[in-house]
Amino acid sequence: MRIGIDGHSLEGQRTGVGRVLFNLLWQWAAEKQIEFFLYFKTEIPDDLPQTKNFHFRLTGQTSDFLFNQLTFPWVAKKDRCDWLFCPAYQIPLFSTKKRAVIIHDIIYRARPDWYNWHSFLEKIIYSYIFKKSARQARVIIVPSEATKKEIMRFYGVPSEKIKKCRWAADDSFQKQAISLAKQELIRRRYQIGGKFILTVGSLFYRRHPRDLIRAFARFARKNNYQLLIVGQDYSGQNIDGLIAAANKKLKCRAIVRQDHCRSDHDLAALYNLAQFFIYLSDYEGFGLPVLEAMRCGLPVITSAKSSLLEIAGRSAFLVKENSTAAILAALRQVAADSKLQTNLAVSGQKWAGEFSWAKASKCILQSLC
Repeated sequence: MRIGIDGHSLEGQRTGVGRVLFNLLWQWAAEKQIEFFLYFKTEIPDDLPQTKNFHFRLTGQTSDFLFNQLTFPWVAKKDRCDWLFCPAYQIPLFSTKKRAVIIHDIIYRARPDWYNWHSFLEKIIYSYIFKKSARQARVIIVPSEATKKEIMRFYGVPSEKIKKCRWAADDSFQKQAISLAKQELIRRRYQIGGKFILTVGSLFYRRHPRDLIRAFARFARKNNYQLLIVGQDYSGQNIDGLIAAANKKLKCRAIVRQDHCRSDHDLAALYNLAQFFIYLSDYEGFGLPVLEAMRCGLPVITSAKSSLLEIAGRSAFLVKENSTAAILAALRQVAADSKLQTNLAVSGQKWAGEFSWAKASKCILQSLC
């Protein structure tokens, strides 16, 4: 069997889609009976498997739209691929090949008030393409039951066409001892002094960064912690202004925000150095940072909403409402109870071990065979 893969999400700075595909490819490198043809726009990354069953094609196409809808299926047809595997929401609509698509979430349809299109034209075009892709695809891969139910509800797709294959934390995220030199470097680089609480992920309105900052500012009056926020701000809530005001009132740099981590190694070190992790959201297709933190043995506070209930299982402290008062109560309870922290850390690490890229990759291939 030959599988043609849209690989352009692996080019340049990788987002969540590219990271998912990257992990799947390294699992598929061991397959003996399947050939994988990967198609790129302008760059073939140098960190991909170099096994005999992998073939790379550089198309030179610079337009995302033309690559997705025309170039990718045309070149894959010349390579006689049996399947087209599309890791990011859309398939080539006019291809006659069997097509599989990963739909990570449908926030743009389920909660359009929380999704920002770049333009009205983009909204019209891609709303149509995403809906048609869900209906035309032979197989839809989703990471959570929550996403599956939404696709069935909003697109009218039958359950049997949708396959749930759960993602996992990368192997770089695990509980480890951090050398004193590395600790000093990380603390200096991210402006962290003593004990700190970590939150990771782009800041959107649905993730309640304003409520978290307000809750932490009240928590920090009587608790000697810092809050490290790692993520770019797309919330429209002037988060840096709120942080500056809170720090001024607390008379110290209690809250620090960085746009991103320099590397996964830095992020893994932060997970291992933090006292606990908090990840709040009203809507997520999966919520990978929760598993990353758990895998590193970090106690987790998260929301009892959307797919986060599935991902956290019974191994996180759940916040039922993402309000300032509820967040403050959670911070106080977890910080004051060392036994609770230990139980969450042990339970979370065990639970995160149930998720693996080996299982996810096998799940996807089984749906194509």
